[in-house]
Amino acid sequence: MKRIMSIICVLSAALPLMAQAPEKMSVDEFFEKYSGTAATESTMLNQVTLKSLAERKGMARTTAKVLKGLDRIWVINATSDNEEFLEDARLTVRSDKDYQLVSTSSKDGSQASFYLKERSPKSLILLSVSYGTVSFMEIRGEFDILDFGSLSEIGLH
Repeated sequence: MKRIMSIICVLSAALPLMAQAPEKMSVDEFFEKYSGTAATESTMLNQVTLKSLAERKGMARTTAKVLKGLDRIWVINATSDNEEFLEDARLTVRSDKDYQLVSTSSKDGSQASFYLKERSPKSLILLSVSYGTVSFMEIRGEFDILDFGSLSEIGLH
């Protein structure tokens, strides 16, 4: 009887902790949850927009090639005191086994992490905490990661 009571006590103490375990969230679910909320700012460039940008006069050939291969670029920003947003962003990339951390950087209190999913469609995620803002950006499509430096030409911040 003591043994049964001990098991019941342990289970009743552990149940609240198990109930609070974070749920997995896909990248698409993350964007659906936070797009268009009062607490965030969202920008999405779809395939049509990206192809139009690629065809602009004066666009560098490398940049145009990268843009034509992309399905979307989506950025969501929130203030860094939005702890739920930051926790969900971290959970989203860490819980998906297809995303691998490829680079981190920190300087003067700012932090950036890059995660890459190489399975089709490819996806590169930047999670940045800097100057009071948390940014979560996904670039999805077919691309060579070495060509991404050319994307600064389109002025996406």
